[in-house]
Amino acid sequence: MLLYVDDQNLRFPPSHNIPAPRGPTWTECLVPYTLTPAIFRCPAVINGSLRFGTERIWAAGQNPNNYAVNFNISPREATPFSSERVMKPAGTVYAADSGTQAVNTTNGLLCVTRTSLYKSGGWILTNPNETDPFGVAVLAGSLAQHNNWRDWCGPDLRHGSSQTSTITFVDGHVAQMKASDWYWADTPWMNPAVGGN
Repeated sequence: MLLYVDDQNLRFPPSHNIPAPRGPTWTECLVPYTLTPAIFRCPAVINGSLRFGTERIWAAGQNPNNYAVNFNISPREATPFSSERVMKPAGTVYAADSGTQAVNTTNGLLCVTRTSLYKSGGWILTNPNETDPFGVAVLAGSLAQHNNWRDWCGPDLRHGSSQTSTITFVDGHVAQMKASDWYWADTPWMNPAVGGN
């Protein structure tokens, strides 16, 4: 991701492109910087999980993906976000294991749990109190809530008895974290202007 940012004048890849036919997603923008698109498949999902193969595939390249990108940093194509605007790169989430239906609460113990509804194909990590990050409700003429939009999700706690998610941060480091330590309504960890501790 950092190589892409360097090559793109410090801009993050877009979460997705919306013109027809569908343009590249954030993962497809990063594929040239990897050895294989399989890097976007989580080993915990591939190795025997019932969730394997349930991913919704948006992009033209048809690459399955088990991670969600922070929409505050990788919005869709019209608004590329500059890495210079991230105040705490080591405390700002770039991507996480995806995805569950989050509860809109400031209580991190309740927002996402091991029993949260799995959203197959959720690949855009949003704030749990976000009602319409794409402006879809305006376009569709309805008040779509993020929990009902199948692309938007919270993190999936799929790693062992510790119930953690793999998190990639803007500075490039990766960590296993419990969602209760970083994910809740208005979390600073997803806000590039603030960042978490």
